[in-house]
Amino acid sequence: MISSVKQNAIVDLCALCAFLPSLVSGLVLLVLLPSGGYQGGRNPLYGEAVLGIARSDWVVLHNASSMVFAALVLLHILLHWRYFRNIPRCFRNRAAEHCEAGPDRPDSGR
Repeated sequence: MISSVKQNAIVDLCALCAFLPSLVSGLVLLVLLPSGGYQGGRNPLYGEAVLGIARSDWVVLHNASSMVFAALVLLHILLHWRYFRNIPRCFRNRAAEHCEAGPDRPDSGR
C-alpha cells in the first residue's frame, strides 16, 4: 500500500503536469490566437498557427488538459477532506492547535 504522503505527492505532481499545458494553451488562445472577427478574408489572424498548431487544436489541448486538471483538483480535495471539514472549527476556536488534523491528532468525529 502506498503511503498517504506519496499518494498526495503523485496527485499534486499530476495536477501540476495537467495545469501547465492548460496555462500555456490558455495564454496562446488569449494573446496570440484570439477569436472573433470575420472568419474569412478580412480577418488577418484567420488560419494562423502557433508552433505549427492551429487554433482549433489549441482549443482541444486546452479543454482536455483543463478537464484532467479539474478532475485531479477534485481528487486532491477528496484526499484532504478532513482538513477542509475542520476549517470552520479553526475559525471558531481561533487557536492554532485546533486547526491541525494530522495523524497525531485524532479526528473528533464531528
